[in-house]
Order: sequence, then C-alpha cells, then structure tokens
Amino acid sequence: MFCKNWCTLRIPIFYCLDFKQRLIPNGVNLPNPNPKKYFPPPWEKEYDKTKKILLFFGRFHYKKGIFPLLKAWKIFEDRNPNSSWRLVLVGFGDSIKIKEIILSNKLKHCSIYGPCFGDIKDAVFRNSNAFILPSFSEGTSRATLEALFLGVPIILRDVECNYELIVGDSKPIWVLHPTMESKFPLLLDKLRDDLQKFKKYNQRKYGKT
Repeated sequence: MFCKNWCTLRIPIFYCLDFKQRLIPNGVNLPNPNPKKYFPPPWEKEYDKTKKILLFFGRFHYKKGIFPLLKAWKIFEDRNPNSSWRLVLVGFGDSIKIKEIILSNKLKHCSIYGPCFGDIKDAVFRNSNAFILPSFSEGTSRATLEALFLGVPIILRDVECNYELIVGDSKPIWVLHPTMESKFPLLLDKLRDDLQKFKKYNQRKYGKT
C-alpha cells in the first residue's frame, strides 16, 4: 500500500520542484559510419590497397603487450615473407624503442606512426583489416569499442578484463593466449579465411550500438 501511494504522489512532487532537464552528450565522439569526405590513413602512400592492415592503436608501453607483439610479428614475417599483411602501429609512448626494435629485427612489413585524432583516427580504423590489442591488463578499451562500431575484426589477449568481450555467442573476436609468439602465425591464417564473415557480423551486431 505504501508503494502504491508513493507512486501516485511522485509525479506531482516532481513537477513542483521545477527541475530543468539537460542532455548530457556522449563522452566519445562516435565515428560517422558513412562519411561524405574521404580522409586518407597515414600509411596510404606506403601501402597500396592490396595490403592487409593489422592495426595496433594506443599507447606504446609494455603493459599494452606491444613488445611481445613485435616478437610474434618477427616470427610471422620469417615464416611468411610474401604475406600481404602489414603491422601498423599508431599511437604514442616509447616510440624510440619501438623504432629500434623494428630496425634491429629488420621488420620489413611493420611501420609506426604518431597519434591520430578526429577524422584521421576514423580513417585509421576504416582502412584496417583487423585490430589487435594484446594488453596484459585493460579496462574497457575505447579503441576496441571504436573498432567494433566500424566492423573491424578484433584480436584480444585472453585476460580477465576482456572476459565480457570474449564470451558470448558467435564471436567477432579472436583470442590471443599466453603463448602468443607461437600461435600468432596460425591466428593470422584463420583471420584471413574468416575476415569477411566476421566483418559483416560486427557491423550487424555492433554498428547501431
């Protein structure tokens, strides 16, 4: 009885207080799924349209798993010298050390670029064939959500913080296990075979989220 009476009194009290309503904007500017103007990605002059882009977008730091990723990429290049895949690193942080690793390991199909924002950032995701974030720990990565929004297939490390993204029905996400260096080449082969199927799935499932 108390609940019923409280509900009937709730609306008059609310209007008597004369609240002013405000619309709080989204904290993230969502990419335009159908942009009218073309913005090139930073690697456009380096790689043509026949190359497949594996994107790392974020902070260049050990926590983000970028150094094991470069080690795994070295193995992949040695095993697949004629592969059309290219590893593109976009972000900020320990850029000098990353460049030293690229040069010392003679990585021919790996390039690094500085941070990108706005329309250029959207172009980075749109022109990537897959997104990888091998972090050892992570919150809900904004870059991962942006990749999902644009239908880009995703590779994540199998850690607890990614549990909600990894579990579910048909997965639009590939999982990196702790032995990333040995499994990575096989994972890219699977990614190549399933690329179009999962891209369509991502767009259908997350494109309107």
